[in-house]
Amino acid sequence: MTGLRSAHRSRDYWDEVYADHTSTPAPLLPGERHLFADRTGAAPGQTVVDIGCGLGLWTATLAASGMLATGYDCSPVAVARARELHPPARYGRLAFEVCDIDVDQDLAALRPGSVDLVTLRHVLPLLDPRIITDIRRWLRPDGVLHVTTRVSGSYLVQMTAEAIRGVGSGWRSATHYRVTQDSSTLGIVLQGPRGTT
Repeated sequence: MTGLRSAHRSRDYWDEVYADHTSTPAPLLPGERHLFADRTGAAPGQTVVDIGCGLGLWTATLAASGMLATGYDCSPVAVARARELHPPARYGRLAFEVCDIDVDQDLAALRPGSVDLVTLRHVLPLLDPRIITDIRRWLRPDGVLHVTTRVSGSYLVQMTAEAIRGVGSGWRSATHYRVTQDSSTLGIVLQGPRGTT
């Protein structure tokens, strides 16, 4: 996957970021949840995996809408804070787990074809490109990968147009939409992980 602005950081780096209790989750953008549900067909009862969940706001939002949501992050500090901020018992269908997918093999334990939806919110450029292969394996045949990414502005983590085209290659359908009015943030919806075959 070329064209990604990689800004990978170590687990220790993220632990330090999240240990600073002034750090806050990236806020939900106006209409983001509604656009996400409309574009992906997300529905109560579906199983969703949120990779790079950080402090867990997006994962908790998905659980609050009735989805069985699990957030994974490489930082034990982030996961501990996510559990404090969004107690899983309050949601009933929410879990947070520590896993650095660039190092660990824990997520490889997800059964093939067991997930309806995978979300990557502002994290894809930080991850090893092989994650797309893993995601294809975890998703059901009609499953969806949803990527939220910045594409312009002075952000550390953003994707180029070339990277967006590359990540959509080989899926049954690949579309994108504006999350923000100024088009600085896009939602990418990839459905059918095994293409047209």
